[in-house]
Amino acid sequence: MEKELTKVITNEEGENIPVIDSREVAEMLGKRHSEVLEYINGSKKIVGIISTLENGGIRSQDYFIESSYKVNGNNKSYQCY
Repeated sequence: MEKELTKVITNEEGENIPVIDSREVAEMLGKRHSEVLEYINGSKKIVGIISTLENGGIRSQDYFIESSYKVNGNNKSYQCY
């Protein structure tokens, strides 16, 4: 059974927009979350999606909303989108 997207944000125009967490994307792709973040942010080996969008004149904020999460019992924050 497929997982439904249940998270929704409201944009500046008041429209409800379905969103998906980068951790869920990692799970769907069978990848570690750190690998997905590497594709989004870029690294020494990979040109990131965000920089590619920005270099093409496309606002990455329209596609990626930076956020963070904490793991139970740990006060450290981890990046996600």
